[in-house]
Amino acid sequence: MSGLAAATPDGSEGHPFPVRAVAIRVAKWIDRLGTVWVEGQLTEIRIRNATAYMVLRDPAADMSLSVSCRAELVRSAPVKITEGTQVVVCGKPQFYTGRGSFSLRLSEIRGSKSPSASSSLRSRSIRSSSSPSPTARISLSRSEKDPRPV
Repeated sequence: MSGLAAATPDGSEGHPFPVRAVAIRVAKWIDRLGTVWVEGQLTEIRIRNATAYMVLRDPAADMSLSVSCRAELVRSAPVKITEGTQVVVCGKPQFYTGRGSFSLRLSEIRGSKSPSASSSLRSRSIRSSSSPSPTARISLSRSEKDPRPV
């Protein structure tokens, strides 16, 4: 057995964590986050059995998030869900350890009230379920709201 294998991993160059340890730690950290409301444009809509998989893209920036929900949530949404539909969704961040992927698991889908999601990026916040106060929020800074150069 080599000296590296016998050493206790601490995340340093000489004693790195195995992938599983990092994935589990990231998943636990993300699981502490609460729900977040997000506005964007739905694309790549796929329904498989009882689950819908979609991409929520930001038309004002080259960014997107994978989202999923119960297929019934898409079918019963107050707006017709098609490619390019502007929506406001509520979801809980999730990290899947097997694939190392991040997504939002949606609990609500609403039609967007703004004329265009690209016309304004409104401030959204994430409720932290690990906070002592149920009203505690993590607000997005200017650079997180709009990463484009000023």
